Amino acid sequence: MALRWVLLAALMLVSAGAAAEAPPSSDMGIPMLMRGGAGGSGILPTDPSLKPFRRPICGGSVHCRHGISVRLKMPNGPDYVVENSFGGPDVYQGAVFIFPGETLSVEADAGSDGPTNLSYVEAAEHPDRTLTLTFEQAADVEGGYGMRLTATNPFARAVRFNVLTLEPSGRSQYGPINCGVPAHGSLQQKWLFPVWQAVIAKLTFVSDESVAACAP
Repeated sequence: MALRWVLLAALMLVSAGAAAEAPPSSDMGIPMLMRGGAGGSGILPTDPSLKPFRRPICGGSVHCRHGISVRLKMPNGPDYVVENSFGGPDVYQGAVFIFPGETLSVEADAGSDGPTNLSYVEAAEHPDRTLTLTFEQAADVEGGYGMRLTATNPFARAVRFNVLTLEPSGRSQYGPINCGVPAHGSLQQKWLFPVWQAVIAKLTFVSDESVAACAP
């Protein structure tokens, strides 16, 4: 019970608006919520244990899924299945949370350093400022076990971002994509192993020259 109230207090702080501090965030730029207990610990906003606190997380402009069911082919064993009855936010505090099988439309403003004010939209009413992200386990990547993230950039400047990948083994990896997404173009990022969730963060504008330099 103590854990429940400590976590609820943390979530209420997150939803309190400008009067509250920003939620805890790792140096990866990915927002985390605090779990109670000695020293606390950070959990992603999509963690299924947060389902009892759906209202303070998903209120206002934050759009949340109502659940996620993911089945991934595994190279050496049965399929890996994720059943998450919470689902959690698509976009939260400037980061995009995406599961295999999803295509997300994310509207943003063109800030001085990169896209800002990210928000999930069901339809691209403003295609000139709506990023599109598709995440899938692809039949043509590593024998059907690998993953592909396709990002489409509507802006007049190339965009680069970092990705956190969560694997069925429990391992996670974090780092920048190899190349930026060209201005008014698209890019495919591949992983040669199953990934059950990806988090996109730290979107920044980069020079067109740097994108051209890493093109095949």
